[in-house]
Amino acid sequence: MEKISNVITNILRVVCGLVLAALVVIITVEVVSRWMGIAMPWTDELARYLLIWMTFLGCSLALASGTHLSVDFIVKMFPKNGQKALNIITRVLIIVFFGIIMIYGTKLSIAAINTKSTALHWSMGIVYSILPLSGLLSVFYAVMDIIHILKGDGKEEEQ
Repeated sequence: MEKISNVITNILRVVCGLVLAALVVIITVEVVSRWMGIAMPWTDELARYLLIWMTFLGCSLALASGTHLSVDFIVKMFPKNGQKALNIITRVLIIVFFGIIMIYGTKLSIAAINTKSTALHWSMGIVYSILPLSGLLSVFYAVMDIIHILKGDGKEEEQ
């Protein structure tokens, strides 16, 4: 299971890096084209969709690496067993939250499959598919965290 998690995490890192590089190029093209007086509406739309995808994939990647924003001031007041219980409760809430995103994101993607974006004419179902995808990845990483916490291998200390 750990190998699968590492492979998925490495793929996510590469995809996020590629999306970031694409964003830099596309926004540079957009700025230069506007400076030259050339209208390129597709650049704005593509940059917007890539930023949305990078945000959701980055959220899953942050959960994978334990770098997602958290406030642990109250958790650290508890003894070790209390911290362990609170960490498990937190991961269960993450699973519920991203499970809801998966369910409703899937419904939204299916409902929007025939709707086309304005400039690129892409199916909005594909654009919205990041919701169930990142939800699935986030649930996977939260489950992996719970396994690590229950094993007591110290990974929850990084969270």
